[in-house]
Amino acid sequence: MMRKLPSSSLLAFAFLLALGCGKRPELGGELGTFHVEATATENECGEGSLGMESAWAFDVELARQEQELHWDNGYDVVIGALEEDEQTFAFDSVFDMDMRTEEDPSWLPPCKIRRIDTATGKLSSSTEDVESFAGEMTYRFEPTAGSDCSDLASAEGPLFLKLPCSVRYEVAAERTRAPGEDGALNEE
Repeated sequence: MMRKLPSSSLLAFAFLLALGCGKRPELGGELGTFHVEATATENECGEGSLGMESAWAFDVELARQEQELHWDNGYDVVIGALEEDEQTFAFDSVFDMDMRTEEDPSWLPPCKIRRIDTATGKLSSSTEDVESFAGEMTYRFEPTAGSDCSDLASAEGPLFLKLPCSVRYEVAAERTRAPGEDGALNEE
């Protein structure tokens, strides 16, 4: 049976691409807001698969607290490790999404896809005056235990070429709002 995944599921994946799936902690040591440009350098999933584009942009707010870097995409905050140089950072995040909808026939097997996000990079400064950062983000997609998503690989579209697969992006970011300026992403 040929089927297309509802756009709401793809939108959920795309919305969370900027890393984030956790409880929002209080931010310490604000570094500002950054406009991030991401360009795909490798795509095993297929162009446009799973909501992945060849290039995209987003804004993120950064804060530093002890040996942590807080990455706030306006939806959630992911806490990453900050190395001793206070510039090199790394993040890991995991998100599971049920790819079946209420409209799917009940005879289809369960299909959940796990997205494992990793990001590494380097801030332009070890002080509070960070003007930019650069790095790499990788999104890996795999079926969860007990899932059979093979029908989605042959769906109209298709949703992806194969699982597991990954998409790697090179990222470059410039600060658009310095610490203390108006316009924070998480204003009430």
